[in-house]
Amino acid sequence: KIKENTVSIFLDLSKAFETVNHTILLDKLALLGVTNNSLLWFTNYNGLESSLLHLQCGLPQGSILGPLVFYSHKDLDTLNNVVNDELDKISTWFKDNKSSLNIKKKTHFLLFGLKSNAMDFSFKIQIDNIPIKNVSCVRFLGVLVDESLYWKPHVKTHFKKALKSFLLNNVTFPYGMYF
Repeated sequence: KIKENTVSIFLDLSKAFETVNHTILLDKLALLGVTNNSLLWFTNYNGLESSLLHLQCGLPQGSILGPLVFYSHKDLDTLNNVVNDELDKISTWFKDNKSSLNIKKKTHFLLFGLKSNAMDFSFKIQIDNIPIKNVSCVRFLGVLVDESLYWKPHVKTHFKKALKSFLLNNVTFPYGMYF
C-alpha cells in the first residue's frame, strides 16, 4: 500500500538537441573524469565534422535527454515546497547551461498516492513563477501512465489502435466477440 504522496515532474526542454553548448558539455565531461580518447570522441562526434558549418550547440537526435523528477512525502505541503525549491535549482541549472524548458506546453506533473487532503490543498508546482499543469495521464517513453497506475489509458489506446487495424484490414471477429 502506498504510504506517501509522490509527484512526478515531466520536463520538456525547448530545442534540446539544438541548444546543448559544446564547450559547456566538454568541460562538464572533463570534470566528471572523461579524458583522452573518450573526451576526443565527444569533441569530434563520430570523427566527423561538417565541412559547411562548425556547430557550437546541438546534439545528435536520438540522445536520451528528457529529465524526469520524482519526490515523495506524506505531507502535501512539504511535498509542494520541496518540489518547488528543487525546480528553482533546476531552472537555474538550465539557465547556467544555456538551455531552456518548454514550461507552458509540454512540462507537467502527476500526483500519485494518498492525496488524503488534496481536495483541501491547493497543490501548485511552478518554474520561474509559471504554473506547471497537473495532468491525470502522461505519455512517457511511449507508455501512457495515469495517476492511479492502473494502465487503463495505455491499454485502451492500444486496444483502439488494434481494433482500427482489424477493421481497416477487413478482419472478421469470431461469433460472440463483442466490443
